[in-house]
Amino acid sequence: MPGATIPSVSLETAEYLISPSANQVLMEATAFRDDHFDLLQAITRLRKLCSPEQALAAWELVQLRTRAVAKFGVSAECMFFTREALEQASSMLAAEYHARRFTESGCENVIEVGCGIGADTLVFARTKIRVTAYEIDPERALFIQANVDVLGLGEFAKVVPSDGLPHLSGAQGIWIDPARRTNAKRVSDPESYTPPLSVVNSFAKGDCVLWGVKIAPSVRHELASIYNCDLEFVSDSGECKEGILWGGKTAGEGIPSVSAVVLTGERVVRVSHVIEGVRTSVIDSGKSYLFEPDPAVIRAHLVEDLGVQLQARPIDPRVAYLVGHTAFFTPLAVTYEIIQTTNYSRRNLQSIVDAHGIGKLIVKKRGFDIEPEDLVKQIKMKGKHEAIVVIARVETGHQLLLVRRLVSTDNSAALSDQTPL
Repeated sequence: MPGATIPSVSLETAEYLISPSANQVLMEATAFRDDHFDLLQAITRLRKLCSPEQALAAWELVQLRTRAVAKFGVSAECMFFTREALEQASSMLAAEYHARRFTESGCENVIEVGCGIGADTLVFARTKIRVTAYEIDPERALFIQANVDVLGLGEFAKVVPSDGLPHLSGAQGIWIDPARRTNAKRVSDPESYTPPLSVVNSFAKGDCVLWGVKIAPSVRHELASIYNCDLEFVSDSGECKEGILWGGKTAGEGIPSVSAVVLTGERVVRVSHVIEGVRTSVIDSGKSYLFEPDPAVIRAHLVEDLGVQLQARPIDPRVAYLVGHTAFFTPLAVTYEIIQTTNYSRRNLQSIVDAHGIGKLIVKKRGFDIEPEDLVKQIKMKGKHEAIVVIARVETGHQLLLVRRLVSTDNSAALSDQTPL
């Protein structure tokens, strides 16, 4: 029983969980959770108050509420979730970014298709965008409406249990988050999404002010040209979490573009389109800095464009590291000061470790076959200092760099392409 798999909640059980009849059961389940009861203990006690299925669902819900705090904050303790929908839900930072795009485009009304557990729905409503949210899964739709009600957002949000596609024509703003799984497996072909990406054609030629479609970050860049829209790769907490296609009257200048967007607690930072070609960098004897681009920048193939902003060049055309002579600071990249550089060999690496008294070594690499943990095992370390080395493929072989991560200060150089949230 402790390792049992919690089944998907049925519509009947979902209706029970949001009803006043479940209040006492959920209070007891929360207390058992906080007292660290295991599954068997909790279900045994809860079955005195309700059916076995209801007890199991209540226990699952309070466990999910604990996990949901990371995405929804303290409000999660009164909200309703399914496991899969919570895993797929946008973070609050991402949802706020989505809502901001519609607000800045002048959209006062948005139709949302495939709203999952309602992360975007709730943020749209909080920002006073009137949203009609369509969700084909009846259990999820029930929970989304319950979340809207419990958070007092009913004035701005309406939830409808259907696919919503017939209502897209003439919409001012459209947000679609299609299902990207079939039989619990991820699908990579956008035409296998539900709804398929080709549904964009049904509204791309209309009068929509702004439409957005959330897609997997592994999609092909050619989609921007196919649908004549903008493609973004969005990074949150250092991970490329999502791709987004944006179209409509306010999406861009009519020329498809690809962008990388990095979300931080206070800012949205962007790099987009190829500005000019950038040559391979040569690290000279002057003070130099290494920039490690965010995964979204790499996924968007915008390393060279970021290099223009950072006044830096790729260490090699095939490697996603940039080198420059000014210590810029931006959420788009991690900045390192280069302490020492030499051609890579295990002997040279051992010499650096000995010379700098290194006792703990962090190895980062690009275009290098040996795994960092395997390489560290081959190096003798007797010192007390911690250090970072970077091994990168270059035209002449592999370069070894001893680096120090830098942190921005108030008087540090910073990129100007930053927009406060």
